[in-house]
Amino acid sequence: MARKKEVQYTLSMDGLQIHVVQKSMKSVRFTVYPPDGRIRVAAPLHLSRSQVRGYVDGRLAWIHKQKEIIASIPAEPPLTYDQGEQHEFLGKRVRLDFRDDVSSGRQKWTAAVEGNRLLVPVSPNVAEGMRRQAVERIYRKTLKDFMQDRISYWEGIMAVKVHSFGVRKMKTLWGSCNIRAKRIWLNLDLAKRRKECIESILVHEMVHLKERLHNARFYSFMDEYLPDWKEREKELRGRSGRY
Repeated sequence: MARKKEVQYTLSMDGLQIHVVQKSMKSVRFTVYPPDGRIRVAAPLHLSRSQVRGYVDGRLAWIHKQKEIIASIPAEPPLTYDQGEQHEFLGKRVRLDFRDDVSSGRQKWTAAVEGNRLLVPVSPNVAEGMRRQAVERIYRKTLKDFMQDRISYWEGIMAVKVHSFGVRKMKTLWGSCNIRAKRIWLNLDLAKRRKECIESILVHEMVHLKERLHNARFYSFMDEYLPDWKEREKELRGRSGRY
C-alpha cells in the first residue's frame, strides 16, 4: 500500500482552531497568518497526532502572542485600483497612473515607472476588474522577466536545470518547486517586494532541485549561495507571523 503523502486535520487547543498538515519534511513549522490570525502547523508524517499536539502545546504562548500582534495591526482598506491609488512594486510605494497611451504592441505590459508613478497601459475608465488585471499583468511579466534572467545565472552556479517556470497567485506560499518536473512557481505578490527578496525565494526553490527536504544539507546550500538569506526572508515574512 502506498504511503500517504499528506494528512490534514484540525486541532482544538486552548480556545484555538489549528490547521495541521503532515507531509514529508524534517521539522515542525508554525505560521499565524494575517489578517485574521489563522493558524497553520506543518509537521513530518512520522509524528503521531499526540506528538504534534505536544509540539503545539509548547508553542501556544508564541501563537497567542502572534495573534495579539496581528489583531493590533490596523486593517488596510481593500484596493480599488483607482487612478492615484498607492501600491507596492519591487519594494517601492508607487501611485497608479492609468494611461492607454503608455505603450503598445509586444511591450504593452512592460512596467514603466516614472518617479513614484507606475504607468499602467489601460484607460482609467474601464471596469475595476480590468484595471486590476492590467496591474497584475505588469506584476506577472516583471516576475517572469526576473526569473528568466536569474534562473539562467543560478543554474550555472548550482549545476541544476529548471525545465519550466511561472507565476501564479498563492495563499500561503511564496514559491513552490515540482522536483520531478523541475518546475518553479513564484507567488504573484512577490512583485511587490524588493528584488533581493524575490531572489531569495527563487534560490530557495531551486535548491530543492539539489535537496528535497528542509534539512541541514538544504540550509548549508542556502548559506553557501546566499549567506544573507535569513535576513532577506525575515524581511519577506514581515508581519506574517511565521516561525
